Amino acid sequence: MLFPLLVIVNGMTIRDVKESQIYIVYLGDKPQQNHKCIAESHDDILASAVGSKEEAKKLMVYNYKHSFSGFAAKLTKAQAKKLAEKPGVLQVLPDGRHRVQNTRSWISLGLSNVGLPNNLLHQAHMGDGVIVGVVDSGIWPDSAAFNDEGLGPVPARWKGVCKSDGLFMPPSIVIGKISEPRWRRVASSCRLAIYKACWDAPKGLCSSSDILAAMDDAVRDGVDVISVSLGGKWGSTTPASREVAPWMISVAASTVDRAFPTPITLGNNKTIMGHGLVIGKRVGFTGLVQEDLPKSSAGGNGGPTTSSVEEVAPWMISVAASTVDRAFPTPITLGNNKTIMVIGYHTGTAWSLGKGWFTGWFKRISLRDYADQYPIPAVQVADSGGLALIIVRPLDDTDLYAYSDSMQHPITRIPIVEVDFEAGNQILEYIEKSYEPTVMIGPSSVLVGKPLTPKVAGFSSRGPNALAPQILKPDVAAPGASILAAVPPGYPANDNGFAFMSGTSMAAPHVGGIVALLRALHPHWSPAAIKSALITTAWNEDSHMTPIFCEGSPAKIADPFDYGGGIVNPNGAAYPAEQLICQNRYISLIDLNFPSIEIPALKTSITVKRRVTNVGPSNSVYRATVKHPIGTVVSVKPEVLVFDSNTTTIDFEVTVDAEENMNTGPDSMVIRKCVRKSSKKDTETMFGISFEEINHAGAGGLWAELVSNRGFEAGGQNTPSNISPWSILGDESLIFVSTDRSSCFDRNRIALRMEVLCNTDGGNICPAAGVGVYNPGFWGMNIEQGKTYKVTFYVRSMQPIEMSVSLIGSNGLQKLATADVIDDNVTNWTKKEILLQAAGTDPNSRLQLTTRKKGTIWLDQVSAMPLSTHKGHGFRQDLFNMLADLKPGFIRFPGGSFVEGDWLVNAFRWKETVGAGEERPGHFGDVWQYWTDDGLGYFEYLQLAEDLGALPVWVFNNGISHNNQVDSSVILPFVQDILDAIEFARGDPTSTWGSVRAAMGHAEPFDLRYVAVGNQDCGNKNYRGNYMKFYTAIKGAYPDIKIISNCDGSTRQLDHPADLYDFHVYTNANSMFSMAHNFDHTSRSGPKAFVSEYAVTGNDAGRGSLLKALAEAAFLLGLEGNSDVVEMASNAPLFVNANDGESNGAILLNSKLQANSSSSIIASAISWKNPDNNRSYLRIKVVNFGSNRVSLKVSVDGLDKNSIEAAGSTITTLMSSNAMAENSFSEPRRWPQLPVNLKMPATE
Repeated sequence: MLFPLLVIVNGMTIRDVKESQIYIVYLGDKPQQNHKCIAESHDDILASAVGSKEEAKKLMVYNYKHSFSGFAAKLTKAQAKKLAEKPGVLQVLPDGRHRVQNTRSWISLGLSNVGLPNNLLHQAHMGDGVIVGVVDSGIWPDSAAFNDEGLGPVPARWKGVCKSDGLFMPPSIVIGKISEPRWRRVASSCRLAIYKACWDAPKGLCSSSDILAAMDDAVRDGVDVISVSLGGKWGSTTPASREVAPWMISVAASTVDRAFPTPITLGNNKTIMGHGLVIGKRVGFTGLVQEDLPKSSAGGNGGPTTSSVEEVAPWMISVAASTVDRAFPTPITLGNNKTIMVIGYHTGTAWSLGKGWFTGWFKRISLRDYADQYPIPAVQVADSGGLALIIVRPLDDTDLYAYSDSMQHPITRIPIVEVDFEAGNQILEYIEKSYEPTVMIGPSSVLVGKPLTPKVAGFSSRGPNALAPQILKPDVAAPGASILAAVPPGYPANDNGFAFMSGTSMAAPHVGGIVALLRALHPHWSPAAIKSALITTAWNEDSHMTPIFCEGSPAKIADPFDYGGGIVNPNGAAYPAEQLICQNRYISLIDLNFPSIEIPALKTSITVKRRVTNVGPSNSVYRATVKHPIGTVVSVKPEVLVFDSNTTTIDFEVTVDAEENMNTGPDSMVIRKCVRKSSKKDTETMFGISFEEINHAGAGGLWAELVSNRGFEAGGQNTPSNISPWSILGDESLIFVSTDRSSCFDRNRIALRMEVLCNTDGGNICPAAGVGVYNPGFWGMNIEQGKTYKVTFYVRSMQPIEMSVSLIGSNGLQKLATADVIDDNVTNWTKKEILLQAAGTDPNSRLQLTTRKKGTIWLDQVSAMPLSTHKGHGFRQDLFNMLADLKPGFIRFPGGSFVEGDWLVNAFRWKETVGAGEERPGHFGDVWQYWTDDGLGYFEYLQLAEDLGALPVWVFNNGISHNNQVDSSVILPFVQDILDAIEFARGDPTSTWGSVRAAMGHAEPFDLRYVAVGNQDCGNKNYRGNYMKFYTAIKGAYPDIKIISNCDGSTRQLDHPADLYDFHVYTNANSMFSMAHNFDHTSRSGPKAFVSEYAVTGNDAGRGSLLKALAEAAFLLGLEGNSDVVEMASNAPLFVNANDGESNGAILLNSKLQANSSSSIIASAISWKNPDNNRSYLRIKVVNFGSNRVSLKVSVDGLDKNSIEAAGSTITTLMSSNAMAENSFSEPRRWPQLPVNLKMPATE
């Protein structure tokens, strides 16, 4: 036998007959401990309804005598009705049917078996001594996943016996790395007791009576945790109800963030939590709860339909399913040499499919509808001799990395890949048009981390709780999509005993394993305490601190109805600081002592009571925080909880008021961990700005260059190159324009070649305006009357040239400024500089270079800049002034994802952005999909920081992009590149790279003190290895530089050294407001937080709504209150061009040199010293996030009244009757900022 504990319940097959069926008879609590006497009493009760004891013994199916008193028997309707009328019979129910709910996952939850020695896995000794009872369809004991090698003797308290009866398999047993000859398990030292309760294997159905018998036997045998992977109505008692009873822990399924490593998990997302709680007369479960066993259960696979969660019993942990941040990109190369990146899983070498293999085209209509049946076509294709299968996603399915049916297939037999609808049409069109179509499918790679983040799986059942709306379900989410699982030989997608499977039945075992670890670490904790710890510490954001989303289109931020408290956080649950524990008394549903509050259809006001137990230090002081829905006002009394050695539990009340004219509907909030008070220490660098080349914030924005694609390099180094947005003046009979590689600049080989065919005389006369090329810049050049513009370009020709350089109005006729360029000798590349003073204004002008002289002219590096840039440094003066008004303490540059690139070849390379502008090759920013000439380069960013009086914070590429990365073993050239960059910024002007800076006009070093190693790269496999190489080298050469890690340290200890850690948050207004207390509970020691990117996004943001501003201002107040652990914060993205609004920015730009500030940035400073008058200013900020007027008195202690001056003291109010009001170019003061001078600021 492969493992020590293997238990199978009585394998009686239940067959419906016309005259009778199975009924479950519930008699209440066990009257005594003598199980034989209990069974005899059952015979007596049944005999009274069927006529004799002999008949009763024939009809008896099960005796339930260990967890509660009851039995299952085959009865007619008349007999069941007669039995229900007997004294002592509390309920008689017909038997029901229930369906089985269908690794990276553990590492994504923070339970790596290497690295951190203090995580829950190691502290709980891998679950040693804990017995987990698994109730489902059984197991296949010969699977290597159940090898018990290394386990000690069976615990003496175990009372079960081992039985084996044919094929049995629990589909939620999850194994480790497929690519290595070893298995990794979570709670690998715990024992599994498998109870087969599902006997109709082909249909995956299980009867209620069998399930109750299995659980009753588990109680008898002495298991510590029960995990159930079944759906249907077994957690409730009436045929019409779903499994949403509040005593079940509902677990939502989530995606995981990696490919292969998946440890052994048990159960099906159901965990019963709740000690001694009795709600109604639920058959079997009241007794089971009294047995003090944690029980987890699958939340169901009916998503994303509202109120589809099936397991709602309050003592069960209902688990939702999430995805993981892992995918398998696979290249498909067609016979026409077009390569398409698709999603699939193929570990072999490249497969070439030739003529005759295209026999069909499978199109999936619904992911949910086909999730269970999909493996069958794959098997049929393989069995029919097919070499590969390509599936096309439906038109509305745009998330290429979403949960994929193609993972439900034999792992090694044939390549199976998925493509989106557009790519599918391309492949189909190629097949239909090719006489002999061919395709090559390359081996799959593994993509983990950003841009893949966990999401709530589309199939995972959703709340609200239809049976008991006062109870929030599901409870938590766990990885449940594309989990590698052990399967029996007969499973359709079986290959070598394993297959990828999805469902909340995959998610529940993750929670079951975590509960086993918690049970081992805290054996005194009750099931309710474990449930509270799981829910209150769950994650609402992914590892990059961005919100959890739901699968599907359009994208939706997940809420408690999708994942309950969030994605389960094992290490956080180990030490939750406090717990809410169920009380052993009858109370209203809404006052059940759960760590969540759900109020159906809130109309006015309601007060909810809770009791919290301190499990932190005995003298802890906590401040309660809540995440509350928009449209409600929430108050907690008392607001501060003070514990000591004599006070271990405290009652508190939560009052929720509905605001007027607000439709709150069903909504929910989750009580998060209460937070300790912290000291406040504000820093001069607390608030700054985060600049990224996104939405044309630099090129076409802050950087004043008017010409787009100045070097004709936007198409790369190949010719003919892409010259867009350059256009040709004149038809093909007059001029022929092309590109070649004749430029004089080694890093910019492309030049524009104009072959002019017309002339000033002869048969082919040029038009009066001439022929040539023009450039409209970025959506039109804004030319203003009276301003002077400097135009430079390089020119070459074998003949003398006569050219006109002009600024032309939007009608193509009006000359706003013009100059002639005449030169008899330009056989070598010659630089020309011209000053043009505009005689008129036009916001949609263009730069035009024309000639009327026949011959060939080459042009390169054409530039047009206004002379009126800030200090001549190239920055638009109006935008620079707006940034300076913010008084930023720092500026973070140059991104963001712009630093990484989708591919490393397109990442930001600092050495290519220094030196003369014409020497810079530029590059394609493939993340944001536009070309930049890199006029705004590394040097300019450092110069901008100095001009603003801000500290530069440089984010550099660490050898990782979104799609490829450099292994740590070969990262040293990247490390040297970064050391060179620091020398460029800080080195002596005689040093190698310091001299380059000096040659650019800045002999003095820049004040570079902060560097960030990458951007949002923590989840990548090479990040930590690469990080340590950079960290060691930088600290060795520049020990004073502060190094910023990408890994979040706000909720867990970092496993590597760092001075700061990066924290990003993009979410809706309500969540942003609630996150004001996010750092209240962060450890006061260790690295500090750098909140480098935060913003309200989605519908709440608009183009800078008042709601967005209020929520972000509230978030900033919370950061100020935690300035002892938060060193810096910046809104992102800073600039958004109105013509290219990929995301919501703080400042809106357009082509007319206008800028419109979102007032969310107005709150981003607390104090500063004005460099112009050397006076110190204090800014006090107050945010009212509700719609009611609030009177507030503000007092400031510690200042001498005589030191406060009236001059410059103002109060500014940002307000509007419409929360979604926003300023625009047409209405720049739609919601006004109303500054009022304070005549007596010391007393007003």
